[in-house]
Amino acid sequence: MSDALAERYARFQEALRVNSDVPSSARRLVANTLELMASSTRAFTEFELAQGRSDAATRRPEGMEYLAELDQLRRPLKDADVDGLLVWARRAVEVVQHWLSQFMSAARTDPLFLNEMRLLSARAADLLEAAEREMDSLAIASSLRQNLERAEEVNEELEKTSSNLKRASGEAGQASLSTHFGTYATRELRWAWVFRLLSVVLVLLAVGGAAAILTNPDLRVSPNDWTGLTTKFALLAGLGSLAAYLARQAAVHRRTGVWAKSLEIQLDSFPAFIDGVPEDGRTAAYLALGQRVLGVPPNKDGDVAPDQGMPTAQIIDLITVALKKS
Repeated sequence: MSDALAERYARFQEALRVNSDVPSSARRLVANTLELMASSTRAFTEFELAQGRSDAATRRPEGMEYLAELDQLRRPLKDADVDGLLVWARRAVEVVQHWLSQFMSAARTDPLFLNEMRLLSARAADLLEAAEREMDSLAIASSLRQNLERAEEVNEELEKTSSNLKRASGEAGQASLSTHFGTYATRELRWAWVFRLLSVVLVLLAVGGAAAILTNPDLRVSPNDWTGLTTKFALLAGLGSLAAYLARQAAVHRRTGVWAKSLEIQLDSFPAFIDGVPEDGRTAAYLALGQRVLGVPPNKDGDVAPDQGMPTAQIIDLITVALKKS
């Protein structure tokens, strides 16, 4: 075998051995392909010498084609390109098979050489089958990897979509709560005006009745008429008490209406407010909002009864559900 080709085979075998980035299966296939090329080169050289031809292997057609194939091995071996190495191995084996066929046709009268060519041809067929299997495995692995990457991308898109839906649902739920409190505030303030008006009317009736009793001779009661005095006093006192009760109800409804109106404004402005709050402070902000939204309305004194508030855990759960559901 030509010293130039032998040196090339040895150099590539050493480079392949020290390249730890190449998987063992691909390394073994390329190494066996290089060995097949070296064995066929030795056999071709022996045949040429037996025929009286002493041309160097690098000057013969098969040697030059082998050199060209070895040059094609440099880049995939340097880059540890498994796909490129498998493609090279398959192509190199096909080149060897071509030249084995050529020499077998020329050596029909030499049984020993013909038998050696057949053995090399069987090795080439096995290597070609191994190269095909490795390429199929690589294609399957690549397909699985692409499917996995695509699945991860789809999962990320689904998570983003789910997050957007939750956010949209939360905004819709918050808008629904705001609308509810706005309607509730309007109704309570309307009732406050109704009770206030009735209270004023009753006060006017009581004052008017008292004035009429004092100024109208027909309605004036004798000091000795205890029954008449008691009756008129009870009537005026009843009107005054009813007016006071209605005034108190008006105050209660007004406080509740103002409370509900303030919650409506807070719910409407909360999204803009929470966008500027750091992540570690948002939980406290949502908790504070939940305590106001899910707490009890003001009592008759305008305060929230301390023993009627909801537990913190329940408030967090309920405000989360309320903001995520429309």
